[in-house]
Parts: sequence; C-alpha cells; structure tokens
Amino acid sequence: MLRLGLQSSPITIVYSSRTNNCKGESRKAGSPIKKFMMPFIYLIGFLLIALLRDNLAGVNTNVNTWATTIHNDFFTSIAKLIADVFETTSLLVLSLIIGAVLFLLKMRENALLLVGAMTGNAVILKVLKTLIYSPRPLNGLIPETGNSFPSGHVTSTVVFFGLLVFFAWKTLKSVRIKAISSLLAVALALFVGFTRIYLNVHWLTDVLAGYFLGAFWLTFCITITPYLVNIYIESVKGQIHKFWPKKNFMYQMMFVSV
Repeated sequence: MLRLGLQSSPITIVYSSRTNNCKGESRKAGSPIKKFMMPFIYLIGFLLIALLRDNLAGVNTNVNTWATTIHNDFFTSIAKLIADVFETTSLLVLSLIIGAVLFLLKMRENALLLVGAMTGNAVILKVLKTLIYSPRPLNGLIPETGNSFPSGHVTSTVVFFGLLVFFAWKTLKSVRIKAISSLLAVALALFVGFTRIYLNVHWLTDVLAGYFLGAFWLTFCITITPYLVNIYIESVKGQIHKFWPKKNFMYQMMFVSV
C-alpha cells in the first residue's frame, strides 16, 4: 500500500497497489492496435466462416452423415449430459455465482470481467441466432430449437473456461498448474464441440464459428478490461480533485480506496 498524507493526520489518502499497477500497465500497453490485433484476427475468422458456410454445405452433410455411424448408447448419454451442463444459460448462472464469490474475496475486477463477458456472450449469441437463418440438421438425437449458427455451447465454453484459465495465470505461481489448466480448457472445448456434431444438432461450420466467436469475445474482453479500469480510476480521481482540490487540507485527509 502506498500512503500519502500529513503525518499528523489521523486519516490518510490510500491508493491501492492495484491503482499503481493499472497506471504501469497503461504506460506499457503500447499501441492499442497491436493489443486488439488478436481479437480482430478471430473476428475475421468468424466472419469468413459465416460468409462461406453455404459453400461448405457438402462438407457439413458429409460430417453429419459420418456422425451417425459412430452412435452408441453410452456415449450418447454422456453427450446429452454435456448438452445440459454446458448450455449458455447454465454457464451464465454459474458465472454469476462464481462472480459473487470473487467479489466477496475482493477480486472485483475478475468478478466484473467474468459476469460482464458471459452476459455479453449470451446477448451476442441471441442476436446472431435471431439474425442468421441456419436450420439445424433434421437427424438430431435431442430436441433443439432455434437457428444453429453459431454453436452457443461451444462459444460459451470457450469464453467461460478461457476466463477461468486467465484468472489462474494471473493468480497462481505454479507453471505446471497453469499449463495443465490451459490444456484441460482446450480439451474440454474440443470435446464439447465434438458432442454437438455427434448429437447431430449442429453442422461443422456452426462449431468452427463458435470457436472463433468465443476466442474473439474472450480476447476482446480481456484486452479491453485494463483500459476500462484505468478510465474508471481516472474518473474517480477527477471527482476527488473537483470536490477536494490539492491545495485544500481536507484533500490530504481523504480516504480513497479503489
């Protein structure tokens, strides 16, 4: 903690180390264009699949037909369970619970990032599935309604578990645990995508688009969060300067916690 104030004052201005870290991150951020390059690449990938999916209809049909040849009762029951657990609404509710826990643990930036990203993810999927006409395969093993493009299960899985891995890399010291968490998240995302094709409720292009859309929204939210935090901090400082100018003795006695 960095404390600024008069030694005789019982109340001190306190700026958290997080505030100073945000300033340092802002100075080291470099060009915003470079920082947002990765989200832009993923967005381009998603748009390309959206534009070319009609040209890949033959591939979609072949993959859908192949999936019917590997059906078995045991794996079908597992795929159905995955469909229930990793549904967009289920992951959104889970993110609200985890977000509340993170907030109580004073990890407020992580809490807001998780809840904000997953809420935005649900809204984006709702809009896209409403605007893009894409009938589902007719041979689905479970009942699904609405358009199929993109896969909501895949998109939500990438965003949700991608953020958990991001939090792990921020807080954990063990490189081994970080690497294992990353590999597990990737494997889980691939597995969820496979089950959507296995159940014949999505085309291959739906699943691929879900990966690109999820990666775009994940990296975009992670990239923009430090900028939003810095803007918030500057706005708070501006309000303090407005009501308690530096020359005012009370300004030096004001307690600030960000």
